Amino acid sequence: MPTDVTCERLRLSRDGARSERGGLSLRADRAAASGDGLTLRADCGGQTLALWTTETAWRDWLAPRLAAPPLRDLPDDWRPLLAAWTLAGLDDWQRELGLPPLAGARPESAPAPAGERWRLTLSEGERRLPLYVGDAPTGWLETVLSALTPAERPCHTLRLALGWCRADALRRAGPGDALPLLGTAEEPDRFWLLGEGCLGRVRLDETGAAWIDEGGMPDGADGLLPVVAGIARLAPDQLADWQAGHPLRLAAEAFPLLSAGRLAQGSLLRLDDGWAMRLQTPAAG
Repeated sequence: MPTDVTCERLRLSRDGARSERGGLSLRADRAAASGDGLTLRADCGGQTLALWTTETAWRDWLAPRLAAPPLRDLPDDWRPLLAAWTLAGLDDWQRELGLPPLAGARPESAPAPAGERWRLTLSEGERRLPLYVGDAPTGWLETVLSALTPAERPCHTLRLALGWCRADALRRAGPGDALPLLGTAEEPDRFWLLGEGCLGRVRLDETGAAWIDEGGMPDGADGLLPVVAGIARLAPDQLADWQAGHPLRLAAEAFPLLSAGRLAQGSLLRLDDGWAMRLQTPAAG
């Protein structure tokens, strides 16, 4: 299967997941950071863990213990102590997971990291500390996310793709042309589950249950577009438990026509050696 399958399942199943430990709560989601702030760096088993937050959130988090001055005015010998206080709850929780302890923590001024990333929000009473994950030891993030309890709602809306067509062939095709589909099964009862990435492939049985199919994507996937036959809605907790031998219950909805790219639509056509989409509308551009 594609290398991003496990990553994509984890991303969708743990978005909104949380854990409670004593009075401390930890919630994970995907978000983009903005503004100036600081990065908390710590050693974790000989590798670096880097977590970014705003300076306001950091000082508010410390407020019950210390009315901390701005980072630029903070004496150097205070910095390791305040960084350790900040990460103490996360450190205790990750040790329970068998991860190495955090050591040598220190804050440093830094702009917000670019792009969407995992955000771990610590909560204790009314206090909140959002920590955007930057550098992390190998396997650290996967271990932390896997230990969280998935949210039951909201459901994810995923695309169901029968297969893939070549993007260059689609651009050249017109109404009435047949585009061969790659990565399709012998019978059209297997669908690729697509979010931002690929979650793998499922086989739908006559009851509507979806079973994992270990078939792989075609070679040269970078030049391919998915040919979508419908959508499915799936709760994060279902994705978290998805494994061979255990069916998923999908709320599936079929489209009247197959679709590829922005505007191309067509019908399914049986070929001697597979399947194709017969175009009814032209592709954009």
